[in-house]
Amino acid sequence: MMACPNCGERLATDRAAGLIRWVCAACGGRALSITALRRVAGADFSTTLWRGTDSAPLRADRRCPACRGAMAMVAAGRAGEWHEVDVCRPCQFAWFDPGEFESETDHRRLAAPEPTPAQRDALRERVAIEQARRLGESARETDAEPDEGWKRALGYLGMPVELDAAELSRRPWITWALAAFMTVVSLVLFGLGDEWIERLAFTPGTALETLGVTTLTSFFVHGSAWHLLGNLYFLLVFGDNVEAALGHRRYALLLLLAVVGGDVLYALAGQTSPSVGASGGISGIIVFYALAFPHARLAFNFRLFWWFQLPAWAALALWLLYQGWVAYLQVEGLTKVSALHHLGGAALGLVAWLLWRRRA
Repeated sequence: MMACPNCGERLATDRAAGLIRWVCAACGGRALSITALRRVAGADFSTTLWRGTDSAPLRADRRCPACRGAMAMVAAGRAGEWHEVDVCRPCQFAWFDPGEFESETDHRRLAAPEPTPAQRDALRERVAIEQARRLGESARETDAEPDEGWKRALGYLGMPVELDAAELSRRPWITWALAAFMTVVSLVLFGLGDEWIERLAFTPGTALETLGVTTLTSFFVHGSAWHLLGNLYFLLVFGDNVEAALGHRRYALLLLLAVVGGDVLYALAGQTSPSVGASGGISGIIVFYALAFPHARLAFNFRLFWWFQLPAWAALALWLLYQGWVAYLQVEGLTKVSALHHLGGAALGLVAWLLWRRRA
């Protein structure tokens, strides 16, 4: 749901003149994509506005209508007027406050003139105040220790903690349903014993005999309670954001492809033992999350006393290096952790991002 940065009301879609824009009926503000803005305001203005996001400060009090992230405050103007336009660089949205542009005719007269000395000084003062505020926040967050007790507990257990999760644009029904079904199936199989677990596991030598059914059943089967809890955590923390970004159908297809990709790489590497767990599919989700939200902050705890944070892209890079090392150990028969499934699922997560990154 697109929400107004001013009053929080739901934005209505306006498709007049062959363009899509989002309008707040309560306050009159509007949002346009940079592409749409180029058509109504001209290439010079939209390009100048977009380039201005490189050095513009972020406004914590102004959230993007789409992703709810902080928007950049970019100086812009037209004949006789001067104001700031809010731009979300990840979503490529520009937000215009009520009264800034009263009609599409105004958009066509837009320009980006050189500000007067007085206007430049006023803008510099606002930028300095905003930067000082953000530096103060960064100083308070140096140790990256989460405020919530449950997040600190998860960090002590070695889990990455999402520090500032974006507000979801839709409910992640598929993620919740998969987590619930995975829990029920695994708990039932724990009671039935290893024979049933192996029967539903993915085994390369017999996969064709089952017509590939074990590729799907193995997703819901886990070897231990810790195995189940770990996969549930990663599915719920990262899956909801990816499902909200992609939509339900593309998200389900991403999971399916990542599961198949993990099993294929596992078989091609010459592995023959039964394999269980949702790790292949979840690895695809992790890669898509890190590429779609590269600057999302993740906190980690080291030896129970030191907290540090990494952007999602950096955490992904370290995770891939680690998975490559574990995959080597797996091929050599030195570990039972199936990093091959992780890498196979990760590869399909990358493919999905390349195909759907504009949608996300």
